[in-house]
Amino acid sequence: EMRQLLEEQYGDDQVQVWDWRYFDTLQRKTDYGVDPFEVAAYFPLDQVLAGMFDLVQSTFGLTFEERDASDAWHPDVRLFAMKDTEMGEELAHFYLDLFPREGKFSHAAEFPLILSRRLEDGSYQNPVCAMVANFTKPTKSSPSLLQHNEVETLFHEFGHVLHQNLGRTELARFSGTSVERDFVEAPSQIMQHWIWRSDVLKTFARHHETGEPIPDALVDKLVEARQLNIAVHQLRQLQFGWLDQEIHKPGDFKDLVKILEDAAEISLFPHPEGTFSMSSFGHLMGGYDAAYYGYMWSEVYGDDMFSVFEEKGATNPEVGMAYRREVLEKGGTVDAKDMLKNFLGREPNNKSFLNKLGIG
Repeated sequence: EMRQLLEEQYGDDQVQVWDWRYFDTLQRKTDYGVDPFEVAAYFPLDQVLAGMFDLVQSTFGLTFEERDASDAWHPDVRLFAMKDTEMGEELAHFYLDLFPREGKFSHAAEFPLILSRRLEDGSYQNPVCAMVANFTKPTKSSPSLLQHNEVETLFHEFGHVLHQNLGRTELARFSGTSVERDFVEAPSQIMQHWIWRSDVLKTFARHHETGEPIPDALVDKLVEARQLNIAVHQLRQLQFGWLDQEIHKPGDFKDLVKILEDAAEISLFPHPEGTFSMSSFGHLMGGYDAAYYGYMWSEVYGDDMFSVFEEKGATNPEVGMAYRREVLEKGGTVDAKDMLKNFLGREPNNKSFLNKLGIG
């Protein structure tokens, strides 16, 4: 269908890598009635943050309090304390640096600043981390409004924050996100599931001007369009994973462009002549070297773990606390396969992942 749209509009039947985002947006508008800017009106940033904090509190037993951030590295940065709701114990702190500025990291990520570890008196050092993103900055006339995919990014990165800050391990080396590379994205990808649920969205998605909750029909259309071009996304993830493995294996790397061209065949988009996308693929040497495939494996595990919430209640506090204890708090002290079995009560599988793709 994307190729058909391209041919109708421009007389060309070869979809290029720079085309697909445009036509994906166009298809969502024309086929599903989903306008990303119309949707964004229901997701002012502060409201989304409050809704996310409420979700985490009710599900994982955590409370958040904003603290003075006057000593932070920029006036836009906010500081929060994370506390155990039942015990009132302060567990960690995290900074939110959510708006773009010159010279700043241009993507979204979570960065550890202080790792947790057991101290000599038996208590644990409280960890500190920073979540960085580049959402539209508010103005005098308009709040920061997030498109739905940006809400997904926020929840994804906050999954890393929870994983980083809830780790309670003997050694800092195994704290928080210090787990296998093919599992490290699971606690972030599981968080993305909640923003595709109408019962969750309706708790915080309200129009920034009228205060009206997001209409059921709009949520239904959002969810219906979730699988649009999902195969394109997965093929591109496979492309990046293959490329990562290819350049980290022994061999002759005199013709890197040929490797890029071969990788592009996986995604079905031809390699743009005269470009060298490898130079901007930071994951290749930024902690995911020879491990980018872990994004897809982590997605499988995240989908599988969320199936427990789907079965027993998306905000079931018993399930949430079991996930917190068996997965988030363990860090790298337990093998991921054992954490998964302990939480799931069975061997992990890919059924939920395949169902999400529509091929289960």
